[in-house]
Amino acid sequence: MKEERQILLSDYIKVYDNVVTSDLCEKLINLFDLCEKRIYDDDCKKFTEINLNKNSSFFPEFDRIVNIFGQWAEAYRRDAPATDFMPPTDIMESIKIKRYEPDGYFKDHIDSCDANTMMRYLSMFVYLNDSGGTEFFGNKIPAKAGKVVCFPPNWMFPHNGYVGDKPKYFMGSYLHFELPSVKEAREKKICQ
Repeated sequence: MKEERQILLSDYIKVYDNVVTSDLCEKLINLFDLCEKRIYDDDCKKFTEINLNKNSSFFPEFDRIVNIFGQWAEAYRRDAPATDFMPPTDIMESIKIKRYEPDGYFKDHIDSCDANTMMRYLSMFVYLNDSGGTEFFGNKIPAKAGKVVCFPPNWMFPHNGYVGDKPKYFMGSYLHFELPSVKEAREKKICQ
């Protein structure tokens, strides 16, 4: 008789090492300074962010980056428990790179928390250097350049970002549910 193993929330947090090459990580860090930035500085978070989708200087590598996220979303479907119920969509949110200075932070939060983020069903990010990390349930995942972390973005997965003694860089995106308005627009385009 097959013994069933209890599924834990931590089973839904998947870490994949050495996914992105150190050359690509370094290139993304170097190009970060060339782009227009959005600054966050409040009680919950303190970091600077760029949107890759809006920065043409990244486009030579953009398809490669999208493919990396697609590959690891598929790896997550394969490796996490009970993913038969994950949506089959591959709609991806804009890819963003964040830089945290040594005094930066992102206190406990979830990635799908309101009407603007409710369409997210999978969080994915890549550490671009070896500073700081992410903490779930008191367990730290140390940053290592090229490491990918995937997990559900909902209320059951609060986490925080912490920084080491040098700036921390990471790139992230989310997979989305297909909302009715998106599906209708896509179907209209196909029919035209």
